[in-house]
Amino acid sequence: MAALPASSGPIADSYEHCRAVVRERARNFYYGLRLTPDPKRSAIYAIYAWSRAADDGADDAAPVATRRERLA
Repeated sequence: MAALPASSGPIADSYEHCRAVVRERARNFYYGLRLTPDPKRSAIYAIYAWSRAADDGADDAAPVATRRERLA
């Protein structure tokens, strides 16, 4: 069985940030995921938050070179 995410420290802070991103940017998705047990739920939050950041960066109006640099 996989261990639950850390309850304190930088990893826990990162999971909390990802949870907040999902709650703010994908509210229905967030509430649906509340039914998923941890650690899967926290992992999905992290994947969504990363994907959201990558998508926002790619869709930005900045020059292509700047967007590529941000994504890297």
